Amino acid sequence: MNNPVHSKGSGVPPPRRDALRHTPTVRDVAVASGVSVGVASVVLRDVESTIRVGSDTRERVRRAAEDLGYTPNAAARALRTGRTHTIGVAVRQLAHPFFGAIVEGIDAACRAAGYHLLLGDVHRDEREEQAIVGLLSHGRADGLLVVGELPGDAQAITAAAGRGAPIVLVARPSISGIPAVTLDHHLAMRVALDHLAALGHQAVALPLYVEGRAMPTSRLRISVTREYAARHGWSAPRTFDAEPTDPGSLRDWLRSAVAPARPDPEHPPITAVVASDRVAVHVLKAAQAEGIPVPGRLSVVALDGTEITTYTNPELTTVAQPLHVLGATAADLLLRRLGPPTPQDTTIDADAGTRMLEPAFIVRGSTAAVSGPPTR
Repeated sequence: MNNPVHSKGSGVPPPRRDALRHTPTVRDVAVASGVSVGVASVVLRDVESTIRVGSDTRERVRRAAEDLGYTPNAAARALRTGRTHTIGVAVRQLAHPFFGAIVEGIDAACRAAGYHLLLGDVHRDEREEQAIVGLLSHGRADGLLVVGELPGDAQAITAAAGRGAPIVLVARPSISGIPAVTLDHHLAMRVALDHLAALGHQAVALPLYVEGRAMPTSRLRISVTREYAARHGWSAPRTFDAEPTDPGSLRDWLRSAVAPARPDPEHPPITAVVASDRVAVHVLKAAQAEGIPVPGRLSVVALDGTEITTYTNPELTTVAQPLHVLGATAADLLLRRLGPPTPQDTTIDADAGTRMLEPAFIVRGSTAAVSGPPTR
């Protein structure tokens, strides 16, 4: 028996969502709205066609699709168009507020363009990152965003780019010509150091992960600080291992660096620390536990701009990165690379390199003029 046509005035009620015993299809929508499968397909795919469909019919088809709970078959659409409308995101550490804020910006930009995210949390593990980058660059997503950096991950990312996967790096410098969006770290460090110089500081310390495993951004910050110190007649900046952030280790280091038992003319006591938000919070807590006044004997500047800089007492002076904008800018760049060049945008292939965003500087209570040790 042929299915009756459920058209307006036919007297045969259209099927309802609860009446269907299978996932709604285009044919179900066509029957419910009283049109041909071809017309329903044109409306639901929202594509140009030789089939002309009036506005009333389009509305009727869309209403029927909504009533039935119809959703497009993503796999079928991907086979037809060659696009998944999914963006892969490999994140160094998703639970970290720094990276979480960046992903929020990525998600907002991708959703506005009709894309969804496929997230892979690397958990700061290079082997895990290699597996995730490999998976996402083999057709599971239309493009890939790599958020954050690990010391030895360049090979996996370069290999994925060599397979033709569109990639944009986020919060890290460009490698092998792959486009990147990051903070202008030279400017960020100069802003922080100028602020400390105006307060009379001349001996600073920065975190450095285990020797030989320092990430490019950490090395860049240290290099900029060394150049600044040499130019302004400061003592050479000190570095400390940022990996063990337990209070005991930091207290031992602070005791020797800020208030050494035997002063060393070649290494005068430090008066300021410039570090990521997470490390800056740990340094502040360790200093307070050790009885080192912050500010006063020690000033602390944070470099990320996450909310945790406002949860401390005193709140942390911060070089704030535009994290949401960072993510959205990277996503927009990747989406443009996925589309064809337009007359207004003929440089998509020439976008390789690092696009740098400017930071904001927020002075709070963790920095002040240098003061000497308390009198006994």
